[in-house]
Amino acid sequence: MICKERHHTTLHEACVTVGNTSTLSSHVSHRIQTTAVAVPLATARVYAADRSGSLHKVRALIDPGSEVSVITDALAQRLRLPRAKTSVAIFGVGAQRTGMTRGIVNLEVKSRTSDFLLRVCTHVLPRVTLYAGKLTNPHAWPHLEGIELADPDCHANDPVELLLGADQYAAILKPGLCTGGTHAPVAQHRKLGWILSRVVDGGRRSSELVLSHQCSVDDQLTDLVQQFWEQEAWPTPERPLTKEEERCKDLFASIHSRTAEGRYVVRLPFKSDAAGVDDTCTAAVRLLQTMERKFNQQPKFQVAYRDFMREYELLGHISRASATHEADNQRIYYLPHHRVVKESSTTTKLRVVFNGSQRGRNGE
Repeated sequence: MICKERHHTTLHEACVTVGNTSTLSSHVSHRIQTTAVAVPLATARVYAADRSGSLHKVRALIDPGSEVSVITDALAQRLRLPRAKTSVAIFGVGAQRTGMTRGIVNLEVKSRTSDFLLRVCTHVLPRVTLYAGKLTNPHAWPHLEGIELADPDCHANDPVELLLGADQYAAILKPGLCTGGTHAPVAQHRKLGWILSRVVDGGRRSSELVLSHQCSVDDQLTDLVQQFWEQEAWPTPERPLTKEEERCKDLFASIHSRTAEGRYVVRLPFKSDAAGVDDTCTAAVRLLQTMERKFNQQPKFQVAYRDFMREYELLGHISRASATHEADNQRIYYLPHHRVVKESSTTTKLRVVFNGSQRGRNGE
């Protein structure tokens, strides 16, 4: 008898009266019986390439119920592949979080039965699944004779180290289905070979362990963790400005101006104490001699070149260097230049281009 009225527990506790305890015990004395059936999962033997390109035989599980592909930490270390740092929450059946990934590894998977090659981006986890082989003898069914199974040792209990999820499932599809009796395995054709599935008689099954695979990624949690890291990260100290940078900053603040059109005008900063550029004459003379040899074949361009250089001198862009300048240790820079001819131009058929990046003999 249970009191269903609304009053405080200080008045009395809710009470339950059981009429016959023997009836209750009789209901729990029966044990659930399970039949000797097994459900083989879609496993395949594939080759995974390591860092040097060598192939390693790996047992893989094909699971279209997983959003991502997964590799075990042990296999990733054995392949010695580069790993990108990431930490993603993985959730399984029942929305239970199975753990955090230990990075992302890109690897190449090659079929054992053909030349099919698959490039997979996998998340690293300590373990993929507890699944072991369920079949006692996969070759006991006549309808499987003559086909090449993706996992010929599907009855073996070696661990699964690679999971190919829905992100790769469409890439391995291939038409073909081979069926047997009611409780015989169904073989489905894939680019990795024929994979087996369906409830099977005579297999090995533990009544205490049922495997259900479903894997999803929680990107929202990852974003929150990343934002937390960025917020709690130690602030990066500002790099102090060099003397040249300080001078440029002061120069801009003191002499820049703005025109009526809204444009900013600032004078270019020059290094007054720059190291001397050694022997810029040799490269300039060599290029000039090459250009003069071409002018011997094209006199009209030689006239245009001389007119251009004369105009530059009149404008004050260049000046003649003499022995007096060299005797006074004045800085003289010889800019190598070359011609650019465009006969289709209606205005300027020849232009002179100066090479201001030419280095001197000392590398400056």
